[in-house]
Amino acid sequence: MRRAPMLPLLLTAACGPAATDSQPTTCAAATGEPQDLLPWARLHASATQPSAGHGWPREAQDGAATLRDGDPETGWRPPEGEPATLEIDLQPWLGRPVVLGELELDWTGGEPDLSVQLPPACGLQPDVELDWDDPSGPLDLGDACAGCVQLQVTAGSDTRITALSMSSRDSDMELPTRSAETVESSLAPQLGSGVIEGFYGQPWSWRERQAALATLARGGMGLYLYGPKDDPLHRDQWREPYGEDFQQEFAALAALGTELGVVVAMGTSPFIDYDADSEDDYQALLAKLTSFAAGGATGVALLADDIEFEAEVQVDAALGAAHADVANRLLQDLRQLEPELRLWFVPTVYSDDRLDQWGEAPEYLAAIADLHPSIEVMWTGTGTFCDSLQASDLARFTARVGRRPVIWDNYWANDAYDLVSGRVHLAPYGGRDRDLQDTVAGIGANPMIQGALSRSNLGALAAWLDQPGLDEPDSARALAAELEAALGYGAAADADEDAVLVERVMEAFDGHALQLPGHATLDSAVDDLVTVLGGGGTGAERVTVLLPLLAELAVLDSELHHSGLDPDLVDELAFPMARVQDEALAGLWALTALGDKLAGGDAAESIDQAEQALDRAAESRFVFSTGTLQGLVDAVSAFQTQEPTFVPPVLWQPAPPACVAGDLLAWRPFAGASAVQVHGLPGASVEGDLLRWIPSHAGRWRALALARGPGEQPGWAWLEVEILCELE
Repeated sequence: MRRAPMLPLLLTAACGPAATDSQPTTCAAATGEPQDLLPWARLHASATQPSAGHGWPREAQDGAATLRDGDPETGWRPPEGEPATLEIDLQPWLGRPVVLGELELDWTGGEPDLSVQLPPACGLQPDVELDWDDPSGPLDLGDACAGCVQLQVTAGSDTRITALSMSSRDSDMELPTRSAETVESSLAPQLGSGVIEGFYGQPWSWRERQAALATLARGGMGLYLYGPKDDPLHRDQWREPYGEDFQQEFAALAALGTELGVVVAMGTSPFIDYDADSEDDYQALLAKLTSFAAGGATGVALLADDIEFEAEVQVDAALGAAHADVANRLLQDLRQLEPELRLWFVPTVYSDDRLDQWGEAPEYLAAIADLHPSIEVMWTGTGTFCDSLQASDLARFTARVGRRPVIWDNYWANDAYDLVSGRVHLAPYGGRDRDLQDTVAGIGANPMIQGALSRSNLGALAAWLDQPGLDEPDSARALAAELEAALGYGAAADADEDAVLVERVMEAFDGHALQLPGHATLDSAVDDLVTVLGGGGTGAERVTVLLPLLAELAVLDSELHHSGLDPDLVDELAFPMARVQDEALAGLWALTALGDKLAGGDAAESIDQAEQALDRAAESRFVFSTGTLQGLVDAVSAFQTQEPTFVPPVLWQPAPPACVAGDLLAWRPFAGASAVQVHGLPGASVEGDLLRWIPSHAGRWRALALARGPGEQPGWAWLEVEILCELE
């Protein structure tokens, strides 16, 4: 008798008694001062409306993470006219319910229809349900005790929720803090290096900048330069002063930089229409930068890059002399206020490509050699993007400008591609020779639009600076992950496990500006299997390698959610990880189809599931695997059905037993199977075919169990489950 292979199952295990039979959820007394919980909780939206003119939502403008970016121009866009849910999960942070005071939101567009559910943990039955009849005012949550808030939203026309706050007076709660007291570095100081927020696209939030400073300090680096191209007051409207709120936020950032030993420099880009003969223009520029120096900025920057895109300019000696004159005068005037102030200058000719392509570019560079010796000049290298750099590449610049450059490195920049395909660039810093560090005054990374994810770029740069010429990707990823995990907090925080998750994310998006991101290990394993199948082999040994890779990626988003990692990082990964999850599931269904054919059966249903997963993945603008998993599905589709040799493991206990936070869960999904593994449950172990796990907190978890058949049989199976863990 033929035995069909085990089909994967997605089950929901509602663990614990129903809410109506449970003991009332209890919280600490509501006697403390009201504090906003939203900055430190997990946010998850069930759906997001694509922006006008795009086929996808953008995480920096439309996603749930924007609810805490402080920018009224961005916000979560629920799908118009369709019910959607925003979950605010407190369990990974606090590990318990808390008493809740008020919800308050701002929105633009049509008024949303709102209601609120308050369960003890996300996924469990709510203890309280409330209608929010008037969202123009706060909703009193009545000091309800909950570990999750589920905001049910039906959006009106072009609704965008631009801000959300949720208060608590829980007497036992302390908010996380970030200060110099919690930041230490064991790396050699590289104070001339750091980060340049100099990309096109949505600028970072103040939260992201503060966290970036902490990562810089931990990595031994000492420079943060503010210069986002799409800040209108930085560039297009440079004559206009910044408002009081912005200046206060920048002063706070500068104060944190001073505390951490990081220079915080304010940049401005006036040269699109700066009139060198106008004293009014100079005084406007001086006044603008003086306000920041007076507010604590320890550096300023003048940016003359890319002005030819927006104005007709003659790049020649006269332009270089004008740029040098205004920079020198600014330095002299600003140092009367702050004697130690530093000034950076970004020239219009900022690469060898530009030096070669513009006829009088050499004369321009020769003219800016008249800059004051203390002014630091930035240079991108041989081109705007460089896959390699060595000391000899800088000889032409140094000969003309008479100083070592600070490298403005676009190695990880993704602003040039963001509206086309979407790329997360998390490759270790590479292609830079060991001797480069001795010939530059510093390296400033102009990283990604995604501010939280860019901290991994800074960690990778720190690894290279600590060991110049480092060519060990695993070591660089490990250090970057360690620096990121140091920002974590809360009940779920485990520095070692959290660092492993960051490394997995970096491996999944191993790319840079000149290399598409992808998972090299996964791609290699898929290619090996496709080659074997194309040659008529069954690929059983290759499946053994590929299965755990796919399972790990399929539930990585759930592990990130339940980790102690910074919520900005986790929320920012929501859209990219959806692509990863769907492609990983496509691969798992392809392996199920392969098992179907090895068992002599019909693989049509499994192939259809794989294709559906790939269709879902294609709805994302983010790049992952670059078609590798589509190739696997195609190869399995073409594989001929075999005489039955495939014997899958026996599914024994498809639904896990009742789950309670802090208690041992023992589960035997496949009886008598060999090589049982589980992914998605941090700290889980397997003894024989018995899985053992103690959840750190209540809530909804996703797990994926794998098994191989006993003895010499090549069969395999996988089982995806959703586990709902009750409170202790």
